[in-house]
Amino acid sequence: MNKSAARLTIGLLLLAGLCLGYALRYFTYQPTLEECIKRLNSDDFYTVRKAQRDICDFGKPAIPRLRQSVLNSSNAFEGQICCYLIGDIDAGAYGTILVDVAQHLRTEIPMHYPNRKAMASLSTTERKNLVADINSLHLAASDDLNWLERFIT
Repeated sequence: MNKSAARLTIGLLLLAGLCLGYALRYFTYQPTLEECIKRLNSDDFYTVRKAQRDICDFGKPAIPRLRQSVLNSSNAFEGQICCYLIGDIDAGAYGTILVDVAQHLRTEIPMHYPNRKAMASLSTTERKNLVADINSLHLAASDDLNWLERFIT
């Protein structure tokens, strides 16, 4: 076998290996958003962390389902983690969920895992608007709402 034929063979084998690697990565099983949210309730730390990464991979399309979990879940931990993940995906949506949480008097949700990174990425004006939105709800003053306002500003 001459040198050029050997190089061609090696090149084709490398190309075939790269294609196979890509195909395996592309066609491997991807869990659904619902499966990922269910895995948040696992007792295994690494399973929960993997579920969080998988949920973030869904990006903005996951936010409505995460919002639903925050506001309606009977499992407090699931709601808290989903609230945090909304902030990881989109800071603006995190601000919106904070208003929703205050409106539904479920301020304990963001208090357990506040997403400071999401808050820091909002401008001062956006944070002031959040406080104004929460104050406009005319809710009875409570320690929880005061905490939420202090967190936002």
